[in-house]
Amino acid sequence: MSEDTLDKVIGWSIIVGLGVNLLLSLNLYRQIGNLEYKVHSLDGNLNSAIQSLSRDVWEMKNQQ
Repeated sequence: MSEDTLDKVIGWSIIVGLGVNLLLSLNLYRQIGNLEYKVHSLDGNLNSAIQSLSRDVWEMKNQQ
């Protein structure tokens, strides 16, 4: 392989490598965003469940 061809292969390898790293980083960023959304949603659902349970316990206590 000539030196010119080798330089082109190395150059394209670097460009392709950077492109793939960028795509992987963007995918990771998207997945982290989805995970944060799910955690906040779960937190809200958990808070609602605790409030509902507390209300039910309070009502049962007052009925006795």
